[in-house]
Amino acid sequence: MGIDGLAFLLSKFDRILDDFKELVEIIRRLHIPHYEEARLYIDRAYKDGLIDSMDHDQNNLLIIINEYAK
Repeated sequence: MGIDGLAFLLSKFDRILDDFKELVEIIRRLHIPHYEEARLYIDRAYKDGLIDSMDHDQNNLLIIINEYAK
């Protein structure tokens, strides 16, 4: 499943388990490539309709970085 599998699993935990939100964020920041840079713009990208899910797979993260980190 690789990095995108981990990102998918963490997004499920994030939606279901409120008690683990901080842990999920730490894991994302440490282990999901491009998340640290993209996280600054994720909410904006979702609100703007640039991405249609909050799944933090590599494709979405790179789209966000290319659009907002200019």
